[in-house]
Amino acid sequence: MLVRLGDTAGASVCAEALPGLEEGSRMELAQGIERVRQRDGLPLIRGLLADPSAEVREAASRSLMDDGADETCLRVLLEELERAGARLQAPEVFSVLQSAGKKKAVRPAVLAAAHRWLQGPQSEPLRLLALMLLAQVWSPESERVVEPSLTAENPWQRRAAFYALGRNNLPRLLAEAGRVAADTADGVREVLPYLSLPPGTDGGRFTYYFDERIQATEWANYSSRGGSRGAVAPLPEGALQALRTLARDSSERVRFLALFGLIARQQPVELGEVVKSLERMPRDSELLEKFSSYVVEQYQTLGREFAVVLPYLNWESSYSGQVAATLIRRHFGLTEDEAADAPPVVRTGRAPVRALASYVAPVARPEPGSAAVRPENYRLVYFTKPGCKECAATARKLEQLREVFPAVTIVEYDINKTSSVLLNEALGERFGVPVGVRLVAPAVFCGGGYLIKDDISVDRLGPMLARAASVPLADWLVVPAENLAGAHAEVTKRFETTGLGVVLLAGLLDGVNPCAFATIIFLLSYLQVSRRSPGAMAQIGLAYVAGVFLAYFTIGLGLAKVAVMVAQVRWAGPLLSYAMAGFALVIMALNIRDGFRCRRGELAEMTLQLPDFLKNRIHWLIRHGVRQAHFVLVSFFLGVAISVLELACTGQVYLPTITYMIQQGEARAVGSLVAYNLAFIAPLVVVFVLTIRGLRSETLVKLLKRRAAWVKFATAGCFLVLALFLLLGPRLLG
Repeated sequence: MLVRLGDTAGASVCAEALPGLEEGSRMELAQGIERVRQRDGLPLIRGLLADPSAEVREAASRSLMDDGADETCLRVLLEELERAGARLQAPEVFSVLQSAGKKKAVRPAVLAAAHRWLQGPQSEPLRLLALMLLAQVWSPESERVVEPSLTAENPWQRRAAFYALGRNNLPRLLAEAGRVAADTADGVREVLPYLSLPPGTDGGRFTYYFDERIQATEWANYSSRGGSRGAVAPLPEGALQALRTLARDSSERVRFLALFGLIARQQPVELGEVVKSLERMPRDSELLEKFSSYVVEQYQTLGREFAVVLPYLNWESSYSGQVAATLIRRHFGLTEDEAADAPPVVRTGRAPVRALASYVAPVARPEPGSAAVRPENYRLVYFTKPGCKECAATARKLEQLREVFPAVTIVEYDINKTSSVLLNEALGERFGVPVGVRLVAPAVFCGGGYLIKDDISVDRLGPMLARAASVPLADWLVVPAENLAGAHAEVTKRFETTGLGVVLLAGLLDGVNPCAFATIIFLLSYLQVSRRSPGAMAQIGLAYVAGVFLAYFTIGLGLAKVAVMVAQVRWAGPLLSYAMAGFALVIMALNIRDGFRCRRGELAEMTLQLPDFLKNRIHWLIRHGVRQAHFVLVSFFLGVAISVLELACTGQVYLPTITYMIQQGEARAVGSLVAYNLAFIAPLVVVFVLTIRGLRSETLVKLLKRRAAWVKFATAGCFLVLALFLLLGPRLLG
């Protein structure tokens, strides 16, 4: 208490009792010695500066050099620091002496001490401390004093020397830019890009090193480097060339600082390298804080392509960033969603990587002979589908990406093609794409990952493409033949367990459609009346079924081709799906109504049946066809003709199903058509076999009357499923 009140007598008593005091008591004394800095208090001060505890020594140093300290106080501190065997170490007094160097009363003494330590046989820590202090207390003579340290063996000494030189004579440092950039130590090379940043851009903080473990941070105001953000002198070409060299440095920290310096000087950069560095940078990195402050405060000087870095920035660390968030998004042409605080995830097939938001600046041309990325690595594989509205939107995004990444090559694949399906499946397997979202469009793949449907945006494409820069095409795009074979097997297996079931059900229900089944009954009854032998009936049946299959399959191919052509018109593709879905829902409702009519025995009142003129025409064909001598050949053409005439009834199922098949891809449509028509003729085959074995047409009539309602209700359910698949498509399969 007496010491805090400035009682020098109390200070003398405490000095004598100091060795026996607890550390807490000694700390209290160290924090209050600024009031006993007179001669009588010096024994206590020296005792505290030599205390066994580093914390006590630092506290005593701060109190000694607090407000009002003069050269006497400084001399006491320096004498203890220079004393042989002293406990007081240079790192403990760095911040104290740095602050003292700003005070007019003691600044000359700090400068003199720094010169003395560099010119005399002092310890390495004191020489480092001298260089750190000279960054602030420079004089014309200092450059000569610092010169030998520029070639010192200790890299931390070279780092501090180059920084002190650059802080006070930047043109001289820039003239030495090539020398700094060629230094063997990472810590020395980063001085050049750090000092190349315009005043204020560096965040006012530079880290010194006494050794690998002990650091010291310089805090400086923006004016200490001269100038302001509005007055930035251009860098000489030699310095810019050195920065470009450092932008390809082996040290990631040096690379990022060099890229940062080039950006701040409005020089073209390889933005992909910026992106990769930001991805790996810890959120609490001081470099990220500096870069965040620069982008937030200087966004108006940046092109719209720089939106790609926004999600990496520490917005919360910058008040101006929070205030100007709307203006910043508007400047970069982003929506609220695209520049959200929680950036999206870009799928890479490995661990998720944080995405950037939405800019990409002009890509710098690689320096001759440099180890820059290969241009062919900037390749995107884009899976699209004719008539797909989402694909059209994705195509526009890819064009925006091309403006930012002029070197990008976009290879387009139609997912309806068999080769495209196999490539998509192989890439999906390689990148670990969930099965539920494979074989859909739009989808984009590159060496940096993949994006599918709603995930595709410019802000995600930019970083993904940037990561692809260093990934050779052979590592992801070259698919061996065995992988394609495996993809084919996987696609076939998956289709058989999903969409094939819908197609088979639709074909089977179409085959037992009452209006089609009535024609079968009439044909069989006429064959029985004409007393054909079982062998002849078998031949007629096979020929008739073959005619039905080929005719129906051919009609399906034609309808599918028309559907594909319609789908290739951008606006017509979605319209076709919606129209067929609406048609399916209408037919579903009519089937439900017909089902209730069938339950009441009113089969003749069904809405969905052949009109009388077509029924009569079909019956005429059967009566005249069966009588012909070449009845087998005639039966084949009879099947063809009846299939065409019945299309007015059976086409109610066929049309929506074909639209669904095309939606799944042209490559699978042919297989689906075969499956559908096999299911369609299955009831015909069964009926012919049973008839040959003695089944009478009267039995079929009774069966039709008894089961017609359930067939109608099942058909209605099939139409509902088709409508849902047409509207929602792969989302249901996923």
